[in-house]
Order: sequence, then C-alpha cells, then structure tokens
Amino acid sequence: MRQLTAEAMRAGAIGFATSRLSIHKTADGGAIPTFDADIAELEAITRGMGDVGAGTFQVVLDAFVGWDKEYRVIDRVIAASGRPATFTLASGNDTAPRWRRVLEMLEKTNAAGGTAHAQVMPRPIGLIAGLELTVHPFVLCPSWSKIAHLSIPEQVAAMRDPALREALLSEDFAPGHPFNALARNWRWLFPLDNPPDYAPPAHLSMEGQAAARGCTPQEIAYDRILETNGTGLFLAALGNYENASLASAHEMLKHPYCVPGLGDGGAHYGAICDASYSTYLLTQFVKGEGALKLDLAEAVHMLTRKAARAVGLHDRGLLAVGERADLNVIDLDGLSLHLPEVVRDLPAGGRRLHQRASGYEATVVAGEVIRRFDQSTGARPGKLIRGAGYRSAA
Repeated sequence: MRQLTAEAMRAGAIGFATSRLSIHKTADGGAIPTFDADIAELEAITRGMGDVGAGTFQVVLDAFVGWDKEYRVIDRVIAASGRPATFTLASGNDTAPRWRRVLEMLEKTNAAGGTAHAQVMPRPIGLIAGLELTVHPFVLCPSWSKIAHLSIPEQVAAMRDPALREALLSEDFAPGHPFNALARNWRWLFPLDNPPDYAPPAHLSMEGQAAARGCTPQEIAYDRILETNGTGLFLAALGNYENASLASAHEMLKHPYCVPGLGDGGAHYGAICDASYSTYLLTQFVKGEGALKLDLAEAVHMLTRKAARAVGLHDRGLLAVGERADLNVIDLDGLSLHLPEVVRDLPAGGRRLHQRASGYEATVVAGEVIRRFDQSTGARPGKLIRGAGYRSAA
C-alpha cells in the first residue's frame, strides 16, 4: 500500500484520504472498513507520500471518542511521512465546546515544524430531508412502509387519512441506518424555504414551534409536509451551530490554520447539498453585518489561496503572472442562493440535490469564460487537477 500510494502521488493524486468517524456506516449499518484501522497502518501508507515528497493526508477523525485520543493520528502521520495533514473540525450544537482545545493542538503541531490545517464548514453541518429525498421524519416509522412505494402525491393523499396520521405520529422509528434518525432531531430540525436560511433562529425548529403551539414536534413536521403537498424541505443542523449561532464557525474560520471545507457535492446526493458553502460564506459573512462580518478580501483569501495551499496546490488562488487564470466576477449586491431542488439527471434517472446561485457575472477557467450571468457558455477548458508530485510519461 505504501508503494501504491507513491505511485498515486506520481500520477498526480492530491493525497491520501480516509475516515475514522463512527457514524460513517455502510448501507447495512455496519462500520466502514477504515473505521478501526491501526494508526501504524496509516503511518505506513502515508510514508508513500514521503517517498515521493508530495501529497496531503486528509482524515475525518472520530471526535466522539475524544480529541485528545484522536488528534494523535495527525501528529503521528506527519512525523512518519513528513507530509502535511488536514482534518475535519466542527463544534457541537449543545455539548461542551471542545474545538478550542483542538485549535491549541493544531497550533502546537505547526509550531513544532509540522503542517496541518482543519477544514471548517461555514454553516451548520447537516442534511436536507423531504419526501422526495433519502430521509424524512417518518421514513422509518413502521406504518410508512405501507405507502413508501407510492408517488409523492399519493403519499400525501394517504397521509391525510386520520388513521394513518395517528399511527405515524405515535410510532417510534424501527431499526435502520442511523443516518435516518438524524431527521428526527427535533431541536435542530428546521423548515428550509426560499430563500434558504441556513442559520435559522431556535424558535423555528420543530421543537420550538411545537412548544409555541402546545403540540408535538411530529405534528409540526407532519403538517408542514401536508401544507406543502409533500414538497417541503427540512434542514437538519447536526453540528457547527453551537447555541443556534454561527459564532464558533466564524471564530474557527478566522484561525490561521483553518480553511473552509466539507462541502459535499457528490456524496449523499439525496440528502446533502453543501457545495454552495463558498457562496454562503460570502452572502452570510461578507454581506452580513455585526460581529460575525468578514472583510471581502479576507473571505476571498480563505476560499482561494489559503484553501489551495492547504492541499498542496500552489499555482492558484492568486492573481499574478504565472498563476492559473481562474476567477469569478461577482455582483456582490445581487449574490444569492436559491432553494435546493431535486433533479433526475444521473444514470437510470437517478436523483440528486442541485442548488443554483445568482450574482456570478462571469466565471473564468484558464483564461476562458465558462459561465456568463449564471449561465454556461459551453466552454470546457478545465483539465484534471494533478498534485505536485505528478510526473508526465515523457
């Protein structure tokens, strides 16, 4: 595996990535194979990057077992490989803050001569739920299986039946993939409408609305589905929304060893649509006011040069002679995100979440305009991105 890693770096791989997160599960709910891999194995694999002198180690650490235990993976891999590392960092919503302790460990690593960066989501880490998507608040209720095969209009019609309503509102989830249960975390489950609000006030959660109305959160969620004829979406804010605020995310983003990241754009595409986090960073923190405001130049640096260098890409993120001519021309006043939508353009009609944005007057790749006024020009000058260790066949 060390040899294969070295070969991959020479072929242009950016680095080696893995996950140790306990909630990353297989389709049947089992632990993924990398979950309990010994650190010595990771050291051996990443020595392949050291052999070539290229590549970044990327890992999702299992914060649930404690950062003091898990962070040692970063220091051991850096010591073994001599290569940079990057990892996922987030705050819990309502648990004791531990992320500042991680920042202290991160600073210690860099002060000792290593190179490490934490990837921070600029908005709550979560998923989108709805009848047309992978999960929704009733998907594992036993009675849901009676109508799961129906079209959405037929499901909504069936849900209007008082008997089925009573059953679905009273049933607990049956055993299933733990991913599904995230859509019933009522305190952190919010409506997602147009324009999408990714930092909603606490009183708009299913739990908050239920307390105001004197009913159960299940009823609030159920009524939203009916009122929207099954099209209503929910935002499950699972982390990075400490005390219903983005203050912790803001503080982490401003740290010298943190970069914005974690924007799933291809994984979990029936439940997560986070590739728009870069636009959100601009609309929320740059266009916004108050204590969490970011300077435009600071935000652009986070999204470009700083992030690129964290994974060993040193030819982009700066407007200078010899750099890649990739840039966006943005109408900041008009910049906005649209509500995520379900499109079916994958093989065999497969669905995915897609999100549009307005306000990008032009997008330029390698000096050629590929989008103008939020529309594709049809130009495709982009090429496969290769890491610093790439060696051509010639």
